[in-house]
Amino acid sequence: MTAIAHRLEQERIRLNISQMEMSRLGGVALSAYHSFEKGTRLPSGDFIEQAQGAGVDGLYIVTGQRDTATLSADETRLLELFHRAEERMQQTVLQLLQSYSA
Repeated sequence: MTAIAHRLEQERIRLNISQMEMSRLGGVALSAYHSFEKGTRLPSGDFIEQAQGAGVDGLYIVTGQRDTATLSADETRLLELFHRAEERMQQTVLQLLQSYSA
């Protein structure tokens, strides 16, 4: 299981919701969500953005840091750029961050 997969599961547990509900919040099929939690596929920025709009801590899922009321300018910029990036680039960035956090 990857770090992102683990944090995704932990966030779902924190919210006390099922995998089906989490997939619905993020706008993906249940099978896609299962692959996120197994670590065989990384969630897209769109998934994280949609889920975050429903109360999921997207910052925690991506970085392992809990969302705070104030983000630094660099953190805000990083998230803005991540959200605008194509899915392939998002996956590359996530994999790079994971390799340095291991």
